[in-house]
Amino acid sequence: MKVNPFDGNAKMISASQRKRLCTNAGLRPLSTEYQFVFPRAFAKLRVLESYLNGIPLGAQYVVMAQRPFGGKMPSPGSSNETELKCKHS
Repeated sequence: MKVNPFDGNAKMISASQRKRLCTNAGLRPLSTEYQFVFPRAFAKLRVLESYLNGIPLGAQYVVMAQRPFGGKMPSPGSSNETELKCKHS
């Protein structure tokens, strides 16, 4: 995030915070995968990353979430709309 200008205003949040935000938005978290465990210098070890993606070691993560079957997402401006902002101390 430090070297990419387009990430200049990005705020890092943990996978558990992201899952909570998904739940608050009416989504059901399904899985979390951690990615990019090994830096470029150890690129030959990246074949092992698929075995390590459940361990919080990677530089990035993906949270897969699903809208409940038949469920509706909150409409913008509704009283149950969840604001997805992160505050860091």
